[in-house]
Amino acid sequence: MRVYVGLATRDYYILGDAYGNIRAIDKNGKKIWRHFLGSTISGMTISDDEQSLWIGTSGGILHKLTLGKGHRDKHTIGNGNHYEDFRLLIWKNEPQIWKW
Repeated sequence: MRVYVGLATRDYYILGDAYGNIRAIDKNGKKIWRHFLGSTISGMTISDDEQSLWIGTSGGILHKLTLGKGHRDKHTIGNGNHYEDFRLLIWKNEPQIWKW
């Protein structure tokens, strides 16, 4: 795992890698969950209540996940129980931001 970004919660760390994965690891190094987004993770932040996770990618996409809410669809790759609320596609030469 080539880590590009990370953050800490009360109970574990969330790391984002070069291959588009985010992974939660406890304070003893044990893997808790992983979630695939598809493009190099370039930034992350989490809400104060640690329920909403925002992830930015190098592909120009901003993802909003609700942690522990369950999967949105059967196409989710990973073993985390997270709901992808939406994606914002922000591309350099496009005048608008697309919501998916």
